[in-house]
Amino acid sequence: MTIATAARIANQVRELGWNARIEMGMRGEPSLNPNIREIITILHHHLPKAYMLLISNGAGFQENTLSTIHGLFATGLSTIVVDDYEGISWSRRIQTVMLEAAKKNELDRIDIYFYPECVSERNPHKRSRKKRLVFIPPINTITHGTHSVIFNHGACGGPPTDEKQGQRCSRPFREMTFRHDGHVPLCCSDWRGAYPIGHIDNISLEELWNHSRMIAARKYIYHGIRTFRPCAGCDCTGFRLGLLPDKKGQETLPEPNEKDAAIVEEALAAGPLTTPVKLSWEK
Repeated sequence: MTIATAARIANQVRELGWNARIEMGMRGEPSLNPNIREIITILHHHLPKAYMLLISNGAGFQENTLSTIHGLFATGLSTIVVDDYEGISWSRRIQTVMLEAAKKNELDRIDIYFYPECVSERNPHKRSRKKRLVFIPPINTITHGTHSVIFNHGACGGPPTDEKQGQRCSRPFREMTFRHDGHVPLCCSDWRGAYPIGHIDNISLEELWNHSRMIAARKYIYHGIRTFRPCAGCDCTGFRLGLLPDKKGQETLPEPNEKDAAIVEEALAAGPLTTPVKLSWEK
């Protein structure tokens, strides 16, 4: 992501008065973005009270580990999550450096946690006023917590399944996902951008959130109708499904009609944003 795109998003979130929780990750390694410190600085400038989480595989923290992590927290970052992967030692190298620094009292008010031990305090997705460095073990070794299960990302990360057909999903109601170039797909599970909403350069944040493509998709998902990508075959449901479509669960949405179906077809015709590399179950 460029500095200009990040600034455009941050400025509009501020103008709308949203109490945002910002996660940086997905489709690339954020710690390798040469502008990552400037981007976080801009986000913090516009949104000084926002909780900001960076999810990393640790690739960008291998050199000058302590100073690099200190620098990111100094820009206003709230939490750094380092995912461990079997066969890759990046996370363990960072652990060694940071735990040694802790012994020497060289950490600048940074708390180190290992998830999912004591889930309530270490869950990186929950807002916290502390500066937290959270290490997560390989997913195949975790038995509980939000990182113990991986979804199939709209059948792009695993074979399609109908097990969630008929069930709602909260993601199009509670999040907005920005790709690195400013394009907005339906949700974070829409890895290929099969259902594009629009681009932050051309459409305001408020218009993107209330876009006809987003509203049409919400009607389908609210009624558990998963008949179009990325929802068809996806096994994600999100959380607090009883509190949809509004945060108190007091409103309802009508079932999709022919007009909504046409809007969905229009969105699908505009995608995907990434040329698909067909997987084994798609060939």
